[in-house]
Amino acid sequence: MALDNKYRLQDLAANFKAENKEIVDILSKHATAPKSRTKALTDDELNIVFEAMTQNHQVKDIENVLKKQT
Repeated sequence: MALDNKYRLQDLAANFKAENKEIVDILSKHATAPKSRTKALTDDELNIVFEAMTQNHQVKDIENVLKKQT
């Protein structure tokens, strides 16, 4: 299922509180790196980034994370 919304690299980086370069590096390792931070990412590219970010930024205690958000 394709996304109806365009999700740009810079928006994805901001949502993950990461630098654009970190997202570009992930995509460079597993796909073709985007040439622009305003490029809309494909579903496959988004999946690659989500997988890498969740694997590399795991939390030890979800309760502490949720407490900090409130």
